[in-house]
Parts: sequence; structure tokens; C-alpha cells
Amino acid sequence: MIVVDLPAVMFMIALIIAFVAISVYSVLKIQDGLHMLQQNVYDFKRYSSWMNNHVNRVLPWVEFAPLVPVIIIAFWQVSTLVIWIAVVITISVQSYLAFKLRNQRKKNTKKPLVLTARVKRLIMTIIFIHLIIIITTLGFVFVAGNMAIIPLVLLVLTASEYYLVLLANTINKPVESAIRNRFINEARQIVKDSKHLTVIGITGSYGKTSAKNIVATLLGDERQVLMTPESYNTPMGLTITARTLLKPIHDVFIAEMGAYKLGEIRELCEIVYPKHGILTSIGPQHLESFGSIENVQRTKFELIESLPSDGLAILNRDDELIRTYNIQNNCQQIWYGIEQEDVLYRASDIQFDTTGMSFTVTQTQTGENAIFTTKLLGRHNIYNLLAAVALGHQMGLSFDILQKSTRKVQPVAHRLEMKKQGNITIIDDAFNANPVGTKMALEVLGRMPGHRVVITPGMIELGEQQAQLNFLYGTYMKETTDVVILVGPKQTEPIQSGLASVHYPTDNIYVVQNIYEAFETMRRIVGTQKAFVLLANDLPDSFNE
Repeated sequence: MIVVDLPAVMFMIALIIAFVAISVYSVLKIQDGLHMLQQNVYDFKRYSSWMNNHVNRVLPWVEFAPLVPVIIIAFWQVSTLVIWIAVVITISVQSYLAFKLRNQRKKNTKKPLVLTARVKRLIMTIIFIHLIIIITTLGFVFVAGNMAIIPLVLLVLTASEYYLVLLANTINKPVESAIRNRFINEARQIVKDSKHLTVIGITGSYGKTSAKNIVATLLGDERQVLMTPESYNTPMGLTITARTLLKPIHDVFIAEMGAYKLGEIRELCEIVYPKHGILTSIGPQHLESFGSIENVQRTKFELIESLPSDGLAILNRDDELIRTYNIQNNCQQIWYGIEQEDVLYRASDIQFDTTGMSFTVTQTQTGENAIFTTKLLGRHNIYNLLAAVALGHQMGLSFDILQKSTRKVQPVAHRLEMKKQGNITIIDDAFNANPVGTKMALEVLGRMPGHRVVITPGMIELGEQQAQLNFLYGTYMKETTDVVILVGPKQTEPIQSGLASVHYPTDNIYVVQNIYEAFETMRRIVGTQKAFVLLANDLPDSFNE
């Protein structure tokens, strides 16, 4: 007769289920942690700041609540089986909730995790860290003879996954630096060997991605153009583009250049050696990392001051921080603008509706002018188009050619991108949340012929000015919106104060916890009426709880 040890069987079943549930839960958390680390450019300080600002996501209370009964059970020396059953129930529920939340976030993810070689190396390091923890735990169990240690360690481990992602990133840093330097040197040599290549650098606090796409379109009919894809505006972004995409057939390489601190634009210039440069704007973007607006100004002008003496600097004269800077370079400077008269290229007679815009460009020295039409919306896009026209004209393209190319320009994803959804038109400006862009986006919304709704969590990374700029943001909504939906009660307090200061109807203000609730609220309010909904956000995947 076979005797079945029921407690032993139940223990083994509980053990297997617990490990499967914990593994699923850990993978979900690690994936989210890697996603946020990647969005924060693998920077220790930025990722740490994100974790501090999202404690409810990184360390939800539901993960620690189960520790209390488990510790009590262990303290009273209840059977190990009971402890494991408690762990199984807890982790299974957590895994279900995490999986459900992941699917919810995935629907609104605009920048999904990219499984790059660097991410794969991070995953291997994270697995190695887990193995060390598990082996160490098993060693303690062998010495102490207490199986209750295992579930306790596993519960603590699942609550630490975001921090283990940060630890893995720190461990890998020397290796990543060595790989990075080797790749950068290869990219630098590829650009140097491209003797007939003209490199155009584009930077600015905002507008650089749109300007890059516009320049590529305007030059593309006459030249073989390569541009950095998406937001590949970091040293590795430029390096990857040069190493994998730049071919002998290309005669123009357009490099978008981003920065978070002094010296970063200069580093980019030392990789691709731009001959021409466009500076779109300077403003209080990323002040938390720059420290001051003067540092932002100096950093953006690193592009212009890195240009060769026979290069072209295309500069926005309407931007005071550009106009008043003492440029340390004797290269040719081409100024453009709308308001300022002392420019070589000026836009006037601006008209726009729901289908796009038209404007006149005048070359003020010769008097030559032409009417340009575009599908793009927003005054800031007039500046971007004007910069591209100025550069193209200086590079030998006629206004006739540039007019035709301008009509082909498509909106950049998530930058005043119009999306029709039944009776609702979404104005997706989700990657353009800055003081200038947000105000201009509201101006666009204000001209729409229907119920006007804005959904926003406000602006971030503006340092000490963040509260004041978000306050002003709230005041701008009075004349341009019918309904305001704010994402995050605490984050949007300055906007709420701004709305109150201009006596915005409180019945038309909704404060919600996350972007999912925002969409539900919007759909309930709009119903079947014709509506235009402006999504004004900044890195929504980082914001959402």
C-alpha cells in the first residue's frame, strides 16, 4: 500500500505555484523598470528621481502588507506549509494585478521598451543578481534549517526589482562605457571617411525633432538625405545611425542633438562634425539637470560654436535667448523670424484652420517671396518650416522647389498630430510639453470648431520655475478650452491654482489619478457631440501610475 504524505505533496505544489507566480511578477516589474530606465537614458540620477516621484508604482503598499501576516506566522513558528500557502495567495494576486496593469499601460504606451543589446546585457546582469540572492538564501536555509526564510526573501525580492534594475545598470557601467567609446570611434571614422557628406546639426530646447523631419523633407527631393530616426539625439543615437544607416550614397546627414547638461552638444559635434547648424529655441527645459537657463543657453550654442568657418548657422531671431547671445564663432549667421525685422528670412500673412496653415516667406535682401502651405498646425511649426526654408535656400534650392516639398511635410508623431476617432478629433501633442509648445498648442485648440478639451499632467523638469510655469499654463486655458482634465492631483496643483486665478468654471475642471481615468472621463463628458481633445503630456509612460 502506497502512503501519500499529503502535507509534503501540498508543500511541493505550493512551492511550484509560488515560484511560478513570483517569477511572473518579477518579470513584469523588471520589464517596467527597464522601460523607465531606457526612457530616462540609463541615467542614474534621472531614474532615481523617477522612482522617488512614483513610490506607489515602485513600492506599492500591497507588496508589503502580506509581509506582516507572514512574519507573524513565522514568529509563532506555524508550519512552513502555512507560510508558503500565504505566500502563494499573496504573490498570485499581485501577479494578476501587475499583469492587468501592464496590459492597461501597454494600450497607451508611446515609447515601448526596445530590446537593445544594452537591455539584453542588463537582463543578464539582473538574472545573475537574482541567482546570487537565491543561492545565498538557500545557504542560510541549509545552515539555519528554517524554510520560512525562503518566502520572506522572495517577498522582499519582488519588492526590490526596480532597485535591482538600478543596481544592474551601475554594475554594467564600466562595460557600457568601453563599448560606447569603441562604437563612437567607429562612427566618427565613418563620418570622416564620407568626404562628400554635408552634416546638418539641429538642436533647441524644443522643436528640434519637428525641424529635423521638415529639413529632411525639404532637402529630400534634391539630395540623398539620412536623418537620425525618431528621437535618436544622444551620443549612442548618432553613433548607431552613423554605423548602421549611413551609406556612401548619402550626401546629407541630418543629426538631431539633445542634451541634459553642459558639454553634451559639443560631444555630439565631435562625433559627426556638423557643417551647418539650426538652433530652434532656448527655454527652461530640463532645468533640473542643467541647473540654470544660462547653462541651457551655453549648451545649445555649443552646436553653433562648433561649426567650421565656412559653415552656416541658422538662428531664430524671435527667441530672445538666441538673439542676445554673444556667439563665439565667425561662421556665416542666417537669421529668421516672424516678429523681428532684422532677419534674412521672414514669415508673414500667417493663416491656419483645421486642415493646416499658409504663410508668406520673404528673403529680405532680394525681396523674393513665395506663399507656402502645409498640413502642420501651430505657430511654432512656422518657425520650424522657416528655418528649413532658410537652410534649403542657402544650400541652393529655389523657392519653387521648397514650396512643393513643404506641402509634403507630415506631422511628427505625438506633436500636434490630428487623429480622427468618430466624433472626436484627438490633437496629440504628447511629446511636446514645454512652456512655448504648450501655449501654442492651446492656441491651436482654441481655434477648433467644436467642444474643446485638454488632458494634461502639466510640464516637468523645469526646476525651480516648474510651479510658476504650470501656473501660467493654467491661466492660458481660460480662453482656449471648454473642459480641463488634469492627470495627477499633486502634480497639477499649480495648474489648478492658475485656473482658479482666472476664475475658470470649477464644474469644467476634472482631476483624475491616471491617463486611463482621463480618457474615461473625456468620453463621458463628450458623449456624441463633436469635440477636439488636446493631449498635452511629457513622456506619458513615465508619468502614468
